[in-house]
Amino acid sequence: MKREGGRIDHARVRVVATGERGLHALEAMLSGNLYGADFIAIHTQMTQAVKSAVSTQIFASDGSDDDRPAEERPFPSAARQKLYHALSGADMVILVTSLETAACARVAQVVIETTRALDMMSALVVIRPFPAHLQETTHTHMALLQYDVDLLLVIGAQTAAWQQTELDVVRTIHALNNLVNASGLINLDLADLKSTTGGQGTAILTTGEAQGTQYARRAARRA
Repeated sequence: MKREGGRIDHARVRVVATGERGLHALEAMLSGNLYGADFIAIHTQMTQAVKSAVSTQIFASDGSDDDRPAEERPFPSAARQKLYHALSGADMVILVTSLETAACARVAQVVIETTRALDMMSALVVIRPFPAHLQETTHTHMALLQYDVDLLLVIGAQTAAWQQTELDVVRTIHALNNLVNASGLINLDLADLKSTTGGQGTAILTTGEAQGTQYARRAARRA
């Protein structure tokens, strides 16, 4: 991280994903070329990593013969240490998950605890599942975590339009990254974003893209 005139010139971002929906969205981000971002996949099941192209992979289960449900097993100490080292040096951590299972919520809590221990900004991007019974579980877990993060964003998933949901997640991550790393008509740094969002309650975030003449005006209208 460089500072010029007291401002952060370049923020190092870590994008962390867990749970099936979060990991699918993370794979879609790999080709997005996010400036300054590194990707971390945390698997709640050993089989989830078979086809993953993410370079940093962490397993929340050690594969031992533990009869307890996955959500009740302790987060492996080796995995916790690997997560700590993977996040070290970052300025902002963006966690992407659906929180639709207790195992996902447990991983999310560990990630958030680690970001607080490292004194870095945290953003929780929740992919809210479509079925009503899963939404209830997601909302329960969100209620337990929302006051431990600096920024909470919720994206509604549609079963019949998962590709659109995936695109919405990717655009959201790009927007967060660009807010602190891309020069534009309004220049922000990480401190600006944190002071603006901290303790301000609920808000709506939308994004829009445009090129060519009057791109800023057209992008704002699309947003």
